[in-house]
Amino acid sequence: MSLRFRLNCILFLTIAAVVLSGTILGILNARQSVRNEIESAVHLAVQLVKSEIAADPIEKRFPQDWLEQLRNLGPTRHLRVDIRPVRQDAPSAPKIPVFEMPSVPEIPDWFVWSVTPEPVTFSQVIELVGGERRELLIEADPADEIGEAWNEALDFFGLIGSMAAVVVILVTITVERALKPVAGILDGLDRLENGQYRLQLPEFSLPEFNRIANAINQTAKALETARQENRSLRQHSLEVREQERQYLARELHDEFGQSLSAIKVVAVSLKNQTLDQTSLAAVESIQMICDHLFAVLANMLRRLHPLVLDDLGLKASVEDMLEAWSAQQPSRNLRFELDAEIDEFPPQLQIHVFRIVQECLTNILKHAHATHVSVLLAIDPRPIHSNSDSRLRIEVRDDGAGFDPEAIKSGFGLRGIRERVEALGGQMSIRAEPGKGVLIAIAIPFIRTNGRT
Repeated sequence: MSLRFRLNCILFLTIAAVVLSGTILGILNARQSVRNEIESAVHLAVQLVKSEIAADPIEKRFPQDWLEQLRNLGPTRHLRVDIRPVRQDAPSAPKIPVFEMPSVPEIPDWFVWSVTPEPVTFSQVIELVGGERRELLIEADPADEIGEAWNEALDFFGLIGSMAAVVVILVTITVERALKPVAGILDGLDRLENGQYRLQLPEFSLPEFNRIANAINQTAKALETARQENRSLRQHSLEVREQERQYLARELHDEFGQSLSAIKVVAVSLKNQTLDQTSLAAVESIQMICDHLFAVLANMLRRLHPLVLDDLGLKASVEDMLEAWSAQQPSRNLRFELDAEIDEFPPQLQIHVFRIVQECLTNILKHAHATHVSVLLAIDPRPIHSNSDSRLRIEVRDDGAGFDPEAIKSGFGLRGIRERVEALGGQMSIRAEPGKGVLIAIAIPFIRTNGRT
């Protein structure tokens, strides 16, 4: 449940409670007002009747005239007045008639029911000429008062509704403006999670959000600094390792290779002399061992450090490696496309590109069981970031067993490739599905100066 949704729920419940409370209060006030009005009307009518009787006794009046005068009083004061004969079996205290709920057109029944008070009536038995008894009944008619209360309630409800609408609009606008920075902060956290440390959050008007943004920006700067340091350390570590490999390769080539060559020369010279069969067989065995060791040495030198890279460049060394790999794997169809401009890549970094391709082929050999493999090295004019003017694009594809990238949490092969790519400031993506092969796409920044890198 989001914060915005919670605030809207709280606002709605608060406004609903205020409107309900105001409605109940308005109804109670209207009910009390109606009761006061009808009590006042009945009380006034009773006082007029009593004063009229005291001033001019009713025994001197004709009953019909008295009835008409009293009934004319009803419409004036919202009263129902009636004079009726008293039945002989009627008790001394006349029975008050049952009150009927007033019917007021165009007013909801619920409002009429809620504001109509208890009945207010007056009853008195009057002695007429000749001993005839009549019952005088005066009952308040609240219909007009209810109509007035309804009109006042409409104004009151309209005022409450307008105020509630204004409050909702103002609070909604305030909440939206207050929570607007949250979207930017969440977006900044997502970028931070994805490793985009160079993007900074702007300043916000609210000091609380501004403090959060500053903390995120400081965290991003610290992470970017740490990433740059780790990248430099990884690159330095890789360079040191490659330098050691290069040194070992040179030593093996110069010392071990020359020693093998000397042994083979001696064996050939001995073979040209007159020897018995046993000695000749021993010399030929020495030659065969030397040839085998030359092959082993060449393979070791290629794996330790490609000497072709130092002499002929990146394109020739990768071609040599791919051709050797294809010769060792005749059952696999290998296709490759190498752009001639890749030789312009920085010489001190070319070994990393060579190792990346080498590790990809090793993974295919170990895990893919592929029949078709393709390798692409090309220069893409689209830069990765503002500090580069193009990119070196590496794509290695196979049609092997594939895998689920989400399920692969470890593995030194892919980890080593990713470390080299990150050390070079590049980007790496893996597109793979079980049974559908693998595509490893790599982009490394390629900076040129006066047409050269």
